Amino acid sequence: MKDNTPLANRHDEVCRHITEVALKAFMTRGIKAVTMDDIAHELSMSKRTLYQLFADKEALLGACFAEMDRQHTQRMQKAMAEAGNLLEIILTDFAFKLQRLQNVSPQFVLDVPRYPGIVRLVEERRAATAQQAREFLHRCVQEGLLREDVNYEIVYDIFSSHVDMTRAEDFLKKYPLPAIFYNFVLVYLRGCATPKGAALMDEFFKKQKIRGITP
Repeated sequence: MKDNTPLANRHDEVCRHITEVALKAFMTRGIKAVTMDDIAHELSMSKRTLYQLFADKEALLGACFAEMDRQHTQRMQKAMAEAGNLLEIILTDFAFKLQRLQNVSPQFVLDVPRYPGIVRLVEERRAATAQQAREFLHRCVQEGLLREDVNYEIVYDIFSSHVDMTRAEDFLKKYPLPAIFYNFVLVYLRGCATPKGAALMDEFFKKQKIRGITP
């Protein structure tokens, strides 16, 4: 049967499949440990074909991060359409990331700074989402889910600076990634929550079967 799928669509599908396979390998084994040969072999693809699509490993890694951003945008749009309030949207994203971290090696986090282009992408993404994050927090205040006596500009800036601290090698060697993420984010959310917000969080965690994660 003749394939009538437009070439551009087929190209996008192939690239997306490659990034999915590559991202899984990078996350579970670390970026440095995975070669383009490894990825080509896992895809049953010639290395020449892989290099025709991605100039080098950093280009492929950049595509992986772009795909993560695309999936995150889709997930947030779905959550906003289905959730009853903004805090539930935040918690849904939190639960997804917590689940994904179960299969991420700390070495993946430690390897990212080796690639300046990727560091730049991450920083640009953080800057682009900062305003949206602040707006979410202020709207949660309006919904009575977060305290109104908290300066969320200060909280967000402190939170952002502490994110960098959790990427330190000695910290990542001391604690599992899911435990770091769970305790780090939960402390900020719980500390800012009103009784109404805290009750909603407890109910969400119970429904999702999320429990306190210890090192």
